[in-house]
Amino acid sequence: MPVNINPIFPLSYNLADGRKKYVLFCGAGVSKDAGSPTGWDILLETLKLVRTQEESENKEYTDNEMETYYEENFKDFTYSEIIESLFPSMEEQREFLEKLFENKAPGKAHKLIAEWVKAGLIRFIITTNFDSSIEHSLDNAGLRGKYSVITDGKQVLTSKPWNHVENCRVYKVHGTIEQGEIKNTKKDLEKLDRDLEKDFLDIIERHGVIVLGYAGNNDDKAVMDCFNGRRFKGYTLYWTVHDNRIDDNVQELVERQDGRFIDIQSASDFLEEVLNRVEIARRGTEQTSEAVAQVRFKNLITSSSDIEIRQTIDEERRKLEKYFGNILDEVDGKNYESLWDGYLATFNYSLNLLSLFDQIIKYQNKYWENISPIFEEIHSLNKNRSKYGKDGLVNYYFFTLLEIVGGILLENKAFELLRSLLDIKRLNYRKDGMEPVLDWDMQAQFIEVKNEEEVKEK
Repeated sequence: MPVNINPIFPLSYNLADGRKKYVLFCGAGVSKDAGSPTGWDILLETLKLVRTQEESENKEYTDNEMETYYEENFKDFTYSEIIESLFPSMEEQREFLEKLFENKAPGKAHKLIAEWVKAGLIRFIITTNFDSSIEHSLDNAGLRGKYSVITDGKQVLTSKPWNHVENCRVYKVHGTIEQGEIKNTKKDLEKLDRDLEKDFLDIIERHGVIVLGYAGNNDDKAVMDCFNGRRFKGYTLYWTVHDNRIDDNVQELVERQDGRFIDIQSASDFLEEVLNRVEIARRGTEQTSEAVAQVRFKNLITSSSDIEIRQTIDEERRKLEKYFGNILDEVDGKNYESLWDGYLATFNYSLNLLSLFDQIIKYQNKYWENISPIFEEIHSLNKNRSKYGKDGLVNYYFFTLLEIVGGILLENKAFELLRSLLDIKRLNYRKDGMEPVLDWDMQAQFIEVKNEEEVKEK
């Protein structure tokens, strides 16, 4: 019986050796954080044009209104059938798509794909996406001229064989909106060009495959035929899924090929986590979540832009505050064990944020101003300024946060930042003066009860 471990662990170790044994297959989900439209988005935009003509009224429709319109009028039609009905020719489809993708800058996931290439993890990227965000990210990462792009069978025949590619090649199996044919209708999606299909199948048979942001529905027949025709299982098929949404045909495919599903929150989160775990594997360090967070934030602080660093800090603060708020909603304020469990859950969740704080204090302490608001944000969750129940949980976690961050500052001899921490003030309860941080409520009645119960048990 196989050991039940996170499938990202073996994937990271297999990528770490630099032999480029895996190929990355990207669907529309990879472009989501860049604001690029998915197939569903394109479908709704197409139906807006249809509805505007039917109702002879040019108005703005919400997504919910359009989803209802689709369910009532077009649910028995596929995406490709609807697109083809309004834009019969390929050139008309291209013009429509160009407008939808216009001025879309590469997103975080695209940039991380380029980082995968720079780190020597992959040499082949296969995508169903029409846009050029992956190519732009490769260019921005200093890889211009070091990769090639294949969009049809003619280019396959006039390019070096795939097994002679050393650095990187991008296969756009549905074409590109910039030139040549695009595959967007049901008829188009039934079959790939013979030479393009041969390269595609050869590559996925001789490599492991990481499928990212791709639903794998049966409408995309030619691509799914290639996946189903993949026979060699020397390297694993990893299929990422979001919210456990798996089509039956994908479930059957992955099981038949002894593949693995990986649950992800987003394409960029997955790409970043794997990149960080590969670095840990290459260093021979244990792949704990704390180690991954430390690598991630060290890379962020030492190599990212000022705006990206500040945005990441603010985002991590918001995530912690939201998580703690959910914990406060869930715990039983009258049960000390429930409150203690809530404290432990929040503390464990905040380890990533504390790793970020540690890296900032070590390498870029100018971002302290983005850290310091966390203390008032957390303590403001104590609505009654008391030590009882959930208010006590807030106080105790706040005390822990203050103590740990203070310890990090002392360890790094960041005395000026420590002074600024102790100088944090807020309006007092009576609203007639300012209250220094060390005078904020830190008592927790549930801790007193917990200690008393533990003494009784002894």
